[in-house]
Amino acid sequence: MKAKLSSIVFASVLSLLLFSSSAVEAQGWAIEVGPAYNIQKGTFVAPCGCTFADGYGLGLIGSVSASFFSLGGFSVGLGTGVDVQKFTSHEVDPATLLQYANGDQEEIKLAYVNIDPYIRYQIPGTGLFFQVSPGIDYLVSSSFNHIAGAVAVEDTTISFNPTDAVDIHKASYHAKVSVGYSFGLLGMALEPSIYAKQPLSNLSAAATDEWHVTTLYAALAIRFGL
Repeated sequence: MKAKLSSIVFASVLSLLLFSSSAVEAQGWAIEVGPAYNIQKGTFVAPCGCTFADGYGLGLIGSVSASFFSLGGFSVGLGTGVDVQKFTSHEVDPATLLQYANGDQEEIKLAYVNIDPYIRYQIPGTGLFFQVSPGIDYLVSSSFNHIAGAVAVEDTTISFNPTDAVDIHKASYHAKVSVGYSFGLLGMALEPSIYAKQPLSNLSAAATDEWHVTTLYAALAIRFGL
């Protein structure tokens, strides 16, 4: 009987710690990390003369943010962080944009630092929040790796190195939208969320049409200074 009572008390205390502050408004500062899924939109021409499209791959994001003020469920803040995008593009026919069977591939890795001012609205009395954020990315590193396919369809008279880079713009712009939930735990807040990041500018002059990378990611933030 005592053991059962102790278990009930322990469960009650744990539930109180986890959920009694479920409606935590954004304030203080936070650290956030998460995996990303990168989806290439548009096409680009690599140094080999091939046209590439249909790229996708997994990346990683991390950021630190701070809330300046909160009022009536709204909060305004600023975040800065890193966005590592990795994806593999496939060679396509420039006219039809259909993939060549056993064609070439291009592995691409782009690393950015970013600045994201944000506006967030948290539904009063709940931990559910929505956030929008325009921002700017600055390219700090890039790498390219050309993987030859079984069938050569490009102009074989073009001389190139498999690691030759595509000219990527240093600065680019984006908009983010997210939905998440904030709940209190031991004087902090845990905030799982799902983001969508849509670029507002082209990646490179090597694009034959609008070339950019849309990113979807899940993240977990830990907020301090409540």
